[in-house]
Amino acid sequence: MSDIKRKILNISLKVIVGIVFVLLFVILVALILISIWRPSPVVLEDDNTTEKIIAFGDTRSSYITHNNIAKMIDNESADVVIHTGDMINITTQIQSWLAFLFIEKKLWDDGTEFFPVRGNHEDVKWIYNSIFRTPNDMTYYTFERMGIQFIALDASWDFEPMFDEEKQIAWLKEVITLDKDKPKIVMIHPPLETTGKYPKFYREGWHELFLENNVIATLSAHVHSYERSDRDGIQYIVTAGGGAPMYPATYENEYSVIRKPYNHYVRITRDNSSVGSYRFEAINIDGTVFDNITTSIQSLNKE
Repeated sequence: MSDIKRKILNISLKVIVGIVFVLLFVILVALILISIWRPSPVVLEDDNTTEKIIAFGDTRSSYITHNNIAKMIDNESADVVIHTGDMINITTQIQSWLAFLFIEKKLWDDGTEFFPVRGNHEDVKWIYNSIFRTPNDMTYYTFERMGIQFIALDASWDFEPMFDEEKQIAWLKEVITLDKDKPKIVMIHPPLETTGKYPKFYREGWHELFLENNVIATLSAHVHSYERSDRDGIQYIVTAGGGAPMYPATYENEYSVIRKPYNHYVRITRDNSSVGSYRFEAINIDGTVFDNITTSIQSLNKE
């Protein structure tokens, strides 16, 4: 081998080693930042002092819009923040998670609890589990806040089976009946009632199961918009305006009350005008409240 070829080979090896070293260093720094920025573990006790809960979802692709929504939520000084799924575009992109956590960490830096719902863009389960520390380290779980039992389900797409579907549905039917007299909110990424872009997520008998066990509302995302459907008093709410591009309506939905292609979040508070009542308010990115409903167990039409 000539001296020139040997020198070229040595330079090439040094460049490759240098690139590998830089990549490993970047990955190490990213993992350290993720471990520092990720939410703190949640506490599974309901001290009944929670006064404000914020829900939003589909932050995904627009960092600017996402950051503006996160600033507004931070100014709410909520006790609990719920993300209804699709935090980022691609689960395996470390830079997307870094951007998400950098924007969102202001929400839990002051002790606000953060409860995630797994969406279809969090399809690599072990990465999702590594970032979020959920109750019992499960992707479906339950907790109580503000006198409400929240039930988070793991169903990422409207036309695919749920994660561990048979076991998860059996678990749902068990936990939803633990305290039948308590109001409940079910959190699931694909909407159970929607005008599209995608069809609704349907499982036979769920609406009746929800009615029988005092589910006052569901919180979903997936279809980028805000929509509230009222079916027998259950408020089926889509809150998917955290940063992803808006979707058009493409399906019929006889229960739809309001649908707006707005970047937004939803505020949940107690309604002190009546015991056991709760107010849901949708807030536009300009700060305008464009939808509000007060509901309770007594609002459900179980006939």
